[in-house]
Amino acid sequence: MYRRITERAWSGSRRSSEARDLDPPASARLHEVRVPTLVVSGAEDVPAILAVSDILAAGISGATAVRLPGAGHVPALERPAEFNRVLLGFLAALTPSQEPWKAPSDRCPPGRSPSSSASRR
Repeated sequence: MYRRITERAWSGSRRSSEARDLDPPASARLHEVRVPTLVVSGAEDVPAILAVSDILAAGISGATAVRLPGAGHVPALERPAEFNRVLLGFLAALTPSQEPWKAPSDRCPPGRSPSSSASRR
């Protein structure tokens, strides 16, 4: 169903140079991204979106790129089990130093919880 919706939505809006038209101006700054990045796309998505996924993955140092077979534009909804497996595997592989969204007090040694660290302050 999602593939049909994606095809209908894009069929009237394609331009001759799809990837270039979708190339965002920020693409020249992708090298500045310094956090672990997962780029997930559906293998059945339209070529322009796949090209943008490739640009993102190539431009971000160390990015992990995954194409989910049988998924189109919304892989998290079309292939939820596979998407979750990929996402959880990516997150599980992160080390504490790669978790910039956590405050330093949340980055505790193994066996300690953030609450026990906070209580010692």
